[in-house]
Amino acid sequence: MARSRPLICCRSCGVKSKLGSTAYSALLGWWGFRWGILITPLQIVRNFGGMFTAPDPSQPSAKLETFSG
Repeated sequence: MARSRPLICCRSCGVKSKLGSTAYSALLGWWGFRWGILITPLQIVRNFGGMFTAPDPSQPSAKLETFSG
């Protein structure tokens, strides 16, 4: 099942995490019951999109401002 995991880290660590998640999805996501074959490519595109679109590094994101870890 596709899911998002919040991660508070530097940009470099975030990209490494997304690369790991993309590799995991590419290798194992296809085997998901029923919807894996449809959701996996979508999740891979989302991961790549997150790696190549960066928010303004001088401002905290809205999610970080509301985080109550």
